[in-house]
Amino acid sequence: MKRSQILNTAFGVVFLLFITGCATENALMQTPKPDTPAPVVKVSTIHKVLFTEEENYTRIRIEGSENIAPPFYKLLSDPLRISIDVPNIDLKQIKSPLKIDNGTIGEVLTTQYDDKGRIEISLLQMTNYNISKEEKNLIIDIEKVKKVAEAKEVKKEEETLKETKTEAPAAAPQKEEPLPTPPPMNKAKEMVNVLFEEKNDFITFNIIADGRLENYDSFKLDSPSRLVLDIWGVGTQYPQKSIKMKNPFVKALRIGQHPDKLRLVFDSSQPKLPSYQINRMDDKLIVSLGNIPQPSGPQIYVQEKSAKEAPATAPKAEVESRPKPMKASALTSIDFKQMDDKSRIILSLSAEDPQFESSTSSENIIAVDVKNAFVPKHLLRGLDTSAFESAVNYINLKNIKVGKTNDIR
Repeated sequence: MKRSQILNTAFGVVFLLFITGCATENALMQTPKPDTPAPVVKVSTIHKVLFTEEENYTRIRIEGSENIAPPFYKLLSDPLRISIDVPNIDLKQIKSPLKIDNGTIGEVLTTQYDDKGRIEISLLQMTNYNISKEEKNLIIDIEKVKKVAEAKEVKKEEETLKETKTEAPAAAPQKEEPLPTPPPMNKAKEMVNVLFEEKNDFITFNIIADGRLENYDSFKLDSPSRLVLDIWGVGTQYPQKSIKMKNPFVKALRIGQHPDKLRLVFDSSQPKLPSYQINRMDDKLIVSLGNIPQPSGPQIYVQEKSAKEAPATAPKAEVESRPKPMKASALTSIDFKQMDDKSRIILSLSAEDPQFESSTSSENIIAVDVKNAFVPKHLLRGLDTSAFESAVNYINLKNIKVGKTNDIR
C-alpha cells in the first residue's frame, strides 16, 4: 500500500472518532426534563364539631381548616349508627364525644386513623339522613323522630282497630285475671356460665349472662382458623380461661377480658373454619359450629315462653278453650344486622306471641306476614341495605287489611 493511501485512511479514522466524541458529549450535556412534581395533599384539621336543632331535623356540622375530601359512609347496626370515613383529615383536636341525646341521636364519636378520620353518629332509632359537603365543612342532616307524637299515634291506631273488632257479637263475657307481665330483663353485666352440647354433625355452645345480652360482633380469622366473638360492655364471672375438648369441629374455647368487651375465641379442629350460626335469646348467645342443618326458607326466631309464665292451676281443657287476645300488636322498631354467613332482620312488637307466615312471592322476594299487627306511620318507610355485603338489598314494610284485622307484610 502506498504511503499516501495509509495517511488518507488514518486521517479518515481520526475524523470519524472526532465526530462520534462530539455527538456523545452533546448527548451527555443535554439537560434532562424535570419530573412533574406530585400534587401536595392538604390535610384538613377538624377544629369544631357542633349541632343545631331545626324544627324537623338535627344538623351536625364538621368544620375543617382545608377543603374536605368526599366522604364514604354507610348505615351500620348493632348498635345502630352512621359511620362516615373521610380521607386526609385530622381529628386530634376533638377531645371528647358530642352529646346530643334528643330522642333520635345519641352522640357523635370521632376516631383518628393513619390515612383517614372516622365520624360515628349513634342513632336511638331508625330515621332518614342526608350528608353533604361545602368546601371546608361536612354537613349531616338527620330527621327527628318525635317520641310523644309517635306514642299518641300508636295509641290512636290501636283504639281504632279495637273499635272495629268490638263490632262482632261476643259471647257472655268471662272475667279472667290477666297473666302477670314478667319484668323487663336488665342489661347483662357479666357472663356467668358456658355450656356446650356435642351432636353428631355439630356442636352448640350456650353463652349465659346475668341479664339481657345486647351488642356483639363476630368474625373469622385464619392461620390458624378460628371464630372470634366480641360481647361489648360485659365482664365475666366464669372461672376458666379456656375449655379444651376432643371434637371434630372445635378443639378449644378461649375467654379473654378486655377493658370494653369480653372476647371468646373458638379454635377450629380443621384447617378451614366450619359453618357457624350465632343466635341471641335474651340472656344467652347460642353459638353452633359444624354441619348445621339449613332451612329451605328464611329462619324466624321467636322467644319461647318459660314454664313459669303459664298458670300452673289451669286445666288443659280450659287453657285450650280460651279465646286468643284480640288486641293488635304494634311494630315498635325494625333493625338489620349483617353477620358473617347470613343477614338478620329484627322486628320488635308491642305484644307477645306473634303469629306469622312466610312465603316466596317471586324468585328474589321473600314475604313474611305478621298476623294481627300494624306498622305505625313513622315506620312505614323502606330500609335500603344495598350498602351491606348481603343478599338482602331492600326491606319494605306495609299494612295489609285482612277482613276486620290488619297484618304486617
